[in-house]
Amino acid sequence: MKSIVFNSAILVLVYSGFYSSAQQTDPVESATAVNKSMAEENFIDEDVAEILVNFADARMMGSWEGKLAQQKGTTSSIRTYGLLMVTDQATLLEELNKIAAKLRITLPSGISKKKESGREALASKIGKDFDEKFIKMMVIDHERDVKLFQKAIECKDRDVRAFAQLYLPMIQSHLEKINAIKKESKSGS
Repeated sequence: MKSIVFNSAILVLVYSGFYSSAQQTDPVESATAVNKSMAEENFIDEDVAEILVNFADARMMGSWEGKLAQQKGTTSSIRTYGLLMVTDQATLLEELNKIAAKLRITLPSGISKKKESGREALASKIGKDFDEKFIKMMVIDHERDVKLFQKAIECKDRDVRAFAQLYLPMIQSHLEKINAIKKESKSGS
């Protein structure tokens, strides 16, 4: 057993070093490549790893969006929602890190290039344009997240299932709150 753990640790270090020294790759793709290699050696479950990587990518993006909303939102409801995102995403990421460590799954070190592109597009907006883009992104993100969490409730790993069951109501609450802000902003226009 010690040699398996030792060998898996070496594999993670080798693959992490290889992917970090390669040209700046997508953090999600790098984590996925490490996890794929670990799954090929039967050290981890690749399907579970994919769920956790997707959750982590979305949580990190939600945190970035929240920080931008706190800085650039033109209404107190958007700035308050941004604070909620930063706080709740930190809680979710902490729990994801615990599960990933327990399962020896590598999570991305940053958001995916696709999400980075979205973050940059949001960061470039100001005033009401920022508010509208932020609301639109939050609705899309949370509708997607509700589906991901519902799907994860069916996961074969009990820790992932428990995480999804515990935090799905939080994600649904986030969606309800952003939809209320969306409605409020339309009536205020």
